[in-house]
Amino acid sequence: MSIVADAVHEGEILGRAKGISIKAGYSTRPVWITADAQRLKQALVIILDNAIKYSPRDRSVNLNMTVMDGHAEIAIRDKGLGIPAEEIPKVFERFYRGRSPRASRQLGSGLGLAIAKWLIEKHRGEIALTSEVGSFTEVVVRLPRADATASADANAAAAVVVLKKKLRAKTGSE
Repeated sequence: MSIVADAVHEGEILGRAKGISIKAGYSTRPVWITADAQRLKQALVIILDNAIKYSPRDRSVNLNMTVMDGHAEIAIRDKGLGIPAEEIPKVFERFYRGRSPRASRQLGSGLGLAIAKWLIEKHRGEIALTSEVGSFTEVVVRLPRADATASADANAAAAVVVLKKKLRAKTGSE
């Protein structure tokens, strides 16, 4: 199963209450990375959850993945409140919360993006954010690709995936 597809599925569940859909666009060819699948999915879900939180009702959040220069690049973009330019350098700090009245009405501890950044960096990746007040916010995650031949396993052909999890051998107790 795909890490990105799993994260999109969880994002769709989170968005239902506000009528927000996730529009995902990416190739169905496998993109191999070395990752803790659960933690990487957690980072992507945190970013999707933020995008949903700060989007108006009945809108969509876009997730697009491209592959270039030895990296997988995942861009998550909302059409929400936006973030003032002076706040952008602070959004990945622990406990930082937006200062605008509309942003401060959202529940949260201000830890989400800090955790996502830490998780992405632990995967030797990078995370960046751009935004325009009243228009959009986009978070871009770049992750280094692994050698597909080193990552291949017996189940690789069983499903079409993007950012496939490395499968571990199952024991008789699983």
